[in-house]
Amino acid sequence: MRSPRLLAATLVALAAALAACSGASEPPSVSERTLRAIEDDNSWTWRQQGQPLELGVTHTQDSLDGNEPAAARDRGVAILSDNGGIWQNHHLMGFGSTNPEPSPGDYDWSTLDRRMELTEETGGRTVLTACCAPDWMKGGEPGETDWTRLEDDPEPEYFDDYARLVAQAVERYPQIERVLVWNELKGFYHQEDNRWDYEATPTSTTTSTRR
Repeated sequence: MRSPRLLAATLVALAAALAACSGASEPPSVSERTLRAIEDDNSWTWRQQGQPLELGVTHTQDSLDGNEPAAARDRGVAILSDNGGIWQNHHLMGFGSTNPEPSPGDYDWSTLDRRMELTEETGGRTVLTACCAPDWMKGGEPGETDWTRLEDDPEPEYFDDYARLVAQAVERYPQIERVLVWNELKGFYHQEDNRWDYEATPTSTTTSTRR
C-alpha cells in the first residue's frame, strides 16, 4: 500500500494536469514540498509534462452516425466542435467501421469516409487505430466477414498485407496525424507460454506520428 504522502503527491499532480485542461493559460506549479515528497519515495518516478494534457475521444459503434436522431447527432457535433476532444480516434475495422478490405485488393472505405468527414466537420485532429484485420488475413474466406472473430490476430504470413492496408488508409486520409498500431494485443495470446505474444506485435502499444 502506498504511503499517504505519495497519495497526496499523486493527487496534486493529477489536479495540476486537470487544471491544465480546463482552459487556464498556465497550469499551477507543483510545490517544492510536493516535489520532495515524490523524490523521497523510491517507488515513484515523475517528470514534468512538456505541454498541457490533450484529451480526445474514440468513435465506436453508432457514434454520431446518420441513422441516429438528428437532434441527438447535432448535440454531439456541437460538443465535439466546442473542444469536446482535441483528438478523435477511429478504428480501421470494427467498433463501428466495416471491413475495409473484404477480399485482397477489394476496398470498402464507406464507413471510414463518413467518420473522417465528421472529424473534419468538427475540427478534430485524427488518430487511426490499426485494428482489426480482415478475415482472409486470419485464415477465413475472402469476401466473408465473421464479426465474432473481430479480435483474432492476422496470421504472420499476412503481416505485410496488413501493413499495406494501413498504408492505404493513411494515404487516403491525409488528415491522419498519428497511428496507434493494433489495440491491447487483441488475439495475440501465446497459449504454450501462457502469456501475451508481444514479440509478434512489437509496436502494439506505440503511437506513430505522421511526418
